[in-house]
Amino acid sequence: KAVRLHAKKGSKREFDLHYDTIPVPQPGPNEVLVRVQATGVCYRDLLHQRGSAPFPQPPKTLGHEFSGTVSQLPPSPHASPYQLHDRVVNLHTAPCRKCKKCLSEAGSSSPRCSSNSVYYGQTTDGSYAEYVVCPVDSLVALPDSISFEHGCFLMCTAAVALRGLQFHGKLKKGETVLITGASGGVGIHAIQIAKILGAAKVICVTTNGEKEKVLREYGADEVIVVQEKDKKKDKEGKRIVEVKYNEYVKESVDLVLELVGPATFGSSLRCLGVGGGRCVVIGNLNLGQVGLGLGLAILKEFSIIGSSSASREELEQVLRYVEEGKLKPVLHKTYPLQEYQKAHELL
Repeated sequence: KAVRLHAKKGSKREFDLHYDTIPVPQPGPNEVLVRVQATGVCYRDLLHQRGSAPFPQPPKTLGHEFSGTVSQLPPSPHASPYQLHDRVVNLHTAPCRKCKKCLSEAGSSSPRCSSNSVYYGQTTDGSYAEYVVCPVDSLVALPDSISFEHGCFLMCTAAVALRGLQFHGKLKKGETVLITGASGGVGIHAIQIAKILGAAKVICVTTNGEKEKVLREYGADEVIVVQEKDKKKDKEGKRIVEVKYNEYVKESVDLVLELVGPATFGSSLRCLGVGGGRCVVIGNLNLGQVGLGLGLAILKEFSIIGSSSASREELEQVLRYVEEGKLKPVLHKTYPLQEYQKAHELL
């Protein structure tokens, strides 16, 4: 069984999801077959279903974050670093460890690998399925102490947050971090990781007042709940296109983790202090464009840095944090595969 993306009849840009019966895929050289035990549900999956993201060419199985067990090895005579029944989780891609991009990072595993053509749920079938074929270089061992349900989403939440804060954001001990969209999967783990890395203060921005207590439980020192008067919506009144929150931030921040995108981007830049502030952009929920006042950039001397995915070493670091009890995986709800639509509606 698999949840597959299909083009709507007569349309090239609109898609439906179907719960299909398909043959069990077979691994090739340097690949293994993984029996999926759990798969995460990401907002990007919704963008693919809406036709807002360019990659998937239907029919395609969605899903890019999963955990499972190795159920079939490569055909002989090809070897595998994994054995049958090994517990694994995935990277978003399969880094080659040989190209210039890979070799430029410690550990030789870059999510920006120039030789890679595997992107689960986009260029190759993903994990909304009972089985998924995986290049061995796209897998990481899952410790026995971490459940499949928790392990499946740590790459796409905690490891992504770690890369943004540490590799790109260069977070230093004693600095102040601000996180937009903080109640989402990346945000709730980013709070914890910022504290692990030594942030003196974490400020969280959310549009949902009911989430304030939860954000504080996971380490937020200050929570800004955006009021209705501070939201600007589109002409139809359906989508928030701008959120003004910077006037509620009473101190300059060193690092912003931008998880929303265009709606909060302007306020995020205004919150940065003068000289050395960093805005790391991970989220782009409405795929819109932003304006940038160059005067503000010149006067404040800030940096805007894009961040995407995570490396093998970053995922392994996150798994160690969980094993050591420093990081608590946050899971809201689980569904059986055939109830994928309920999961999408909840998201």
